[in-house]
Amino acid sequence: MRDPFHREIQKVLAEYKITPSPLIVDVDQRRDHLLFIPLLARLFGNSDLPQLTLAGDLVGSYHDVLEMKDAGTLRTKLEASGLVRIRDIKKVKKGAKERERLDNERVLAPKPIVDGF
Repeated sequence: MRDPFHREIQKVLAEYKITPSPLIVDVDQRRDHLLFIPLLARLFGNSDLPQLTLAGDLVGSYHDVLEMKDAGTLRTKLEASGLVRIRDIKKVKKGAKERERLDNERVLAPKPIVDGF
């Protein structure tokens, strides 16, 4: 949630209207993050976070997603799976700047206290 790479991937995905909408899991905000993050690293064979997955299959890490976006292959890769439908967003909705400001305020607020096990 606090990671700038995480926010960048969210911005990349926000450029498209994806149906069904993506599920974003903030692993650093989970109570079991000390167990969950190593589990993801073992499952994907890559400890880089954030990771973009599609139906449990790894699409790529932050750098892979940006490379695919720049090359223009991200949309085709997601559509080729047949699991999602993607449309371009035509215009920015009213209040987008205000929502981004509020989101940044939320993200940059003090780190929440997480109960330990």
